[in-house]
Amino acid sequence: MTITVADLLRRKKIDHPICIDQSATVLEALKLLAKENIGCLVVAGPNYSLQGMFSERDNARKIELVDRHADSTIVSEVMTLASETFKVGLGDSLEHCLETMRDKNIRHLPVVTNTGEAETVIALISIRDVVVTLYEEHKATAEELQHYVTANR
Repeated sequence: MTITVADLLRRKKIDHPICIDQSATVLEALKLLAKENIGCLVVAGPNYSLQGMFSERDNARKIELVDRHADSTIVSEVMTLASETFKVGLGDSLEHCLETMRDKNIRHLPVVTNTGEAETVIALISIRDVVVTLYEEHKATAEELQHYVTANR
């Protein structure tokens, strides 16, 4: 059975992404990352339209290493733009997500739907979400097979 992004979202009860406005300061973004105990934020416009993403990695590489200051740098100056962001849909398999994350060396994928002119972000999944969900599914399958084998002896 193929496990999809929709399956993952149902299992985790993820119903919306944690977002920040592109006009916020990097310091505000870092505070939100810390408060939510996450590593990446969706940068969203009106109606959850995807503007980009801001991650701990963006902070490390685009703020700290180039001697910028988090309290005076705006998220839009350092975020990964929506046009450069790899995205997935509800019907994509978790295997596809894992391959994309591995191949592109990324840890987060926004889940989007197309509503007219803009892509609407409905969730953000992490590599941990994908790996844990796949592990749990494979473990359940192994237990079912073990039960089947021992019951039919």
